[in-house]
Amino acid sequence: MNAIGRLPVRWREQARQLSRFAPGLAEVFQTVANELEEAAEAQAADLLTLQEAAQISGYSASHLGRLVREGVIPNHGRKGAPRLRRAELPRRVTAGDGSRRESGELEP
Repeated sequence: MNAIGRLPVRWREQARQLSRFAPGLAEVFQTVANELEEAAEAQAADLLTLQEAAQISGYSASHLGRLVREGVIPNHGRKGAPRLRRAELPRRVTAGDGSRRESGELEP
């Protein structure tokens, strides 16, 4: 889970701690935690074209297309017009030396 994904948990804990002394503020923390969680879930479910997915993932559109054809990444579109779910994209990360390496962890 990334730092943004941990925020709703922290905010709900804040809400729990504030509920006795500042119930209005606790309610605000709970509400924004719910809203952030819903937004993150909606973004993770976004369907992307190969070109959009390439920009986000760091892999080329042709490589992603091959992964779809091989069944490594599910196609949520149709044959000839694939759509990829943001949450299912592989990610390329840059190592400290500037070289690129694959990450086994998916980031939304």
